[in-house]
Amino acid sequence: MLKAGGSKHHSELLATFGLDAGKREFWQKGLKVIETMIDELEALERRSLALLEALSRHALGARVIARMRAHRRHRQGSINTSCISIDYR
Repeated sequence: MLKAGGSKHHSELLATFGLDAGKREFWQKGLKVIETMIDELEALERRSLALLEALSRHALGARVIARMRAHRRHRQGSINTSCISIDYR
């Protein structure tokens, strides 16, 4: 599809794979894929939060979380390359 580089109509490209963007099922399947990805991300977030909560109950875990937060704050405020660091805050 990408190789065609816009030289063919999308319906012709999709037909190659037995797909038809004019059919409701095409869009339902696509939205189902996205819904599944969102569900997986939400489950991962719940597991991550549970892990962070468990870690925070222990002294070592609390220190690890504090370092993670400090590292995230540092990374949110700058762009690093191999030779320069640009602070865009």
